Amino acid sequence: MTMRSLLSSDLMRVLDRLSLGAPEDASGAHKGEYRSQSRGTSLEFSDYREYEPGDDYRYIDWNIYSRLDRLFVKVFTEERNRRLLLLVDCSDSMRIGDPPKELYARQLAAALGYVALRRGDEVRQAEVSTRLEWCTPWWRGRHRLPAFLRRLAQGETRGPTNLASALYSLGGDPSSRGRIAVLISDLFDRNWDAALSTLARWRGTSVLVHLLAPVDWLFHERGELELRDAESGERLVVSVDDEAARLYAEAARDWMREVRDRCHRLGIACYQLDTSYPLRQLLVTTFREGGLLH
Repeated sequence: MTMRSLLSSDLMRVLDRLSLGAPEDASGAHKGEYRSQSRGTSLEFSDYREYEPGDDYRYIDWNIYSRLDRLFVKVFTEERNRRLLLLVDCSDSMRIGDPPKELYARQLAAALGYVALRRGDEVRQAEVSTRLEWCTPWWRGRHRLPAFLRRLAQGETRGPTNLASALYSLGGDPSSRGRIAVLISDLFDRNWDAALSTLARWRGTSVLVHLLAPVDWLFHERGELELRDAESGERLVVSVDDEAARLYAEAARDWMREVRDRCHRLGIACYQLDTSYPLRQLLVTTFREGGLLH
């Protein structure tokens, strides 16, 4: 996987117009203004970003304008009130699909990280399967984008899933209030309910992107089929006719509804989709309607 396969130039131009929000239906979501209204020289200067209509002209750096003929404004520490934690499921079941769920998940994480870093927010990324593996420290600033995308592109799927165990360390961090944790996973874990309960302990806004592949919940083939568990390797021979395929799809929909209901009770913002759903539409429409982006 390459950096180029994660984000296209066209998608990056769309992302340039977006910024992080906080899902409105998640308990603990930040309800205040995204940017501080009290900016000034008494605050610690941290970085620059391109001028946008509505920005205070007093913080335009005219020296940069004289050199580049482009407007940039100074960003102060108090303006940085978003910290985004991206948790990508890297278990073997994420290999399934065309495109694989793994690729879609990394493209989505890349897009969210791109928005955050370009806007001056902080980002940290981890992979989860049976344990949590930190892939980056907390990074801030658009100059971190190449390293962030490169690290995401280097990830690989491996092994089984135990999300509750992997996520356990998140809830104990007392400094996590005000942060947004986004878990991107197919939830193919027998203890998925415990995993969601563990994610809900995060002292900030918890978000689940429940990502499936169409083949995860729809049988297109008929006859005698050999099914193999992508993580354990166990095999099962089944006979599939139209009625069996219908019952399987119905059971899958019931499970997805159960996941949504559990997230609602726990205060986790839940987005459910499969890999046939256009990534651009997810970012520009679905996430904006849900409040994760604006």
